[in-house]
Amino acid sequence: MKPADPVPDIAAAPDELVALARACRPAWDHDVLAGAILAARNAGWTWDRTLAETVRLMRDPDGSPWDLKRAAADVFKHTVPPPGTTERGAARARELLGYGYGDGTVVHPDVTGADPDAFYTPGEAS
Repeated sequence: MKPADPVPDIAAAPDELVALARACRPAWDHDVLAGAILAARNAGWTWDRTLAETVRLMRDPDGSPWDLKRAAADVFKHTVPPPGTTERGAARARELLGYGYGDGTVVHPDVTGADPDAFYTPGEAS
């Protein structure tokens, strides 16, 4: 190849890369590796970067497909639930279980004198 020749395109071959890892690192969980390769692709990695990182991990005695999955994770894409989500969810659960008045006040049925069997309908599986 002459220096002026263009660099040939590298064709993505994720199935073949997993097969190579299966041959080189039989102890690896290859489903995790396939998921990590997909995660890298979804994170916008080029095939060249994914290939290089996977081969580097295959050569590393302490390497793992989980390392590739962690490397591909975008730390800025983690969503944070809106403020108060936990409290609203917990209040709704208490309400559905009969432990509140619907306004977030926690009251156990035993304290209110409610019949604990009122929530059980005969014939229903418990």
